[in-house]
Amino acid sequence: MTTTAPLRSSAVHTAGCRRARSTPPLINLQQRLLNLCGGFIQCINSYSTAAISRILPYVVGTGDPRSTSWEMVLNHSERVILWGADPLVTNDIDWLTTLHNGAGYFRALKAKGTKTISINPIATDTAEYLGSEWIAPRPGTDCAMMLGMIHELVRTKKTDEAFLAKCTYGWPELRDYVMGKTDGIEKTPAWAAQECGVPAEKIVELVHDMQSHRTMIMMGWGIQRIQYGEQSHWMGFALAAALGQIGLPGGGIGTNYAYSNGGTPMAYGPFLGGISSSVKSAKVSTLPWKGSKVIPVARFADCFVNPGKVIDFNGTKVTYPEVRLVMWAGGNPFAHQPDTMNLERAWKKPETVIVTDTVWTATARHADIVLPAATAFEHADITNIGTYSNDGIVAMQQAIEPQWESKSDYWIFSQLAERLGCREAFTEGLDEMGWIRRLYGDAQKMGERIGVKLPNFEDFWKKGYVLFDVREKDRKFVAFEDF
Repeated sequence: MTTTAPLRSSAVHTAGCRRARSTPPLINLQQRLLNLCGGFIQCINSYSTAAISRILPYVVGTGDPRSTSWEMVLNHSERVILWGADPLVTNDIDWLTTLHNGAGYFRALKAKGTKTISINPIATDTAEYLGSEWIAPRPGTDCAMMLGMIHELVRTKKTDEAFLAKCTYGWPELRDYVMGKTDGIEKTPAWAAQECGVPAEKIVELVHDMQSHRTMIMMGWGIQRIQYGEQSHWMGFALAAALGQIGLPGGGIGTNYAYSNGGTPMAYGPFLGGISSSVKSAKVSTLPWKGSKVIPVARFADCFVNPGKVIDFNGTKVTYPEVRLVMWAGGNPFAHQPDTMNLERAWKKPETVIVTDTVWTATARHADIVLPAATAFEHADITNIGTYSNDGIVAMQQAIEPQWESKSDYWIFSQLAERLGCREAFTEGLDEMGWIRRLYGDAQKMGERIGVKLPNFEDFWKKGYVLFDVREKDRKFVAFEDF
């Protein structure tokens, strides 16, 4: 778990990754333990949003921009484009607990009769429910289709030049590329049709319909899970900018309507923290460390078999360290990693693999040591409600005793910390309920600072939840309106 020799680096910690406000407890606890033991190789990014989360900070300043409120969409959007998105399926997923708020908004969207268009290689459940028009480009050709749409806007002089001049950078260069001045290839609708399989006439009809109506583009994440996947969402924002509707009520683009009920108005209340993965008293390894301490998660198999290799990542150079010990918590890379057979070969390189999980995943089957963690039903915990909506806080009260040999994640890592001589620093003298009380107390203090009073802990725990109110300005939130 600590650096032992040149090119013989510490444990690699990897886990099921996501994009939200806090890291799940199982991952935090493992990182906390490894930090107390001198550090580890962290896998960053996620299989969910590896491309979009890296490109959008350079495009709009954040990897996960808050979406325009659904109430503004219902009141002002005349067209809703579901681009690579199937929200009625994926919105049931939330890293935190959820009230499934988004379902009601889709019912309201259908009841209002707003025209919706699903751009997707497959027929989705959402499109079927809404009665959406279906446009099916070939997989991986979304950028070509959008380029053809932008070309048509330029050709017919329907780009919003005032918006592009005032609020964007790089439009003249993109326009030159679209019109073929860069490479001699005009990205016409006919050119796009050859690439994406959507008839040129349909591309032309679609973009003029979007330009003449207030349009919200709701982009999903699936289209960025390919090589050069960052291009699709980058181009999506370019298209929305060319239309000139970013910052207008019901117009523009949103990238999280299809996950965790994005676009649901954010309630006004404190955010619940978690046990920190960093510890002030953590030991600092004095042994040499060869290679980087951070690698992209999708490249970990390559790292296992190619220590010392240098790759480009997000504008920097990453040098693969040698991995001898793997600790994996709460994830299943044998279901995530693109090349499973290559992963199986790479998985045999480290000397030891330790997996902590609640179920017997393929990853657990390939481990040397499995630490069986209890499910959320088998131990007490606390969580926010709604990744984007922040509806409140819920007491996750233990429903049953841990089954068979399973133990809570806090028990597992506390026991490891004791055997490694750092239990006091790891636990800070608190048991699970002690931490739950502390985290709730921290939320109470944050609530006091913002004018939201939370009940005392005993009343909260007895009732089981506390809900926050939504302010009118959050019901009317428009993405990038101030900008």
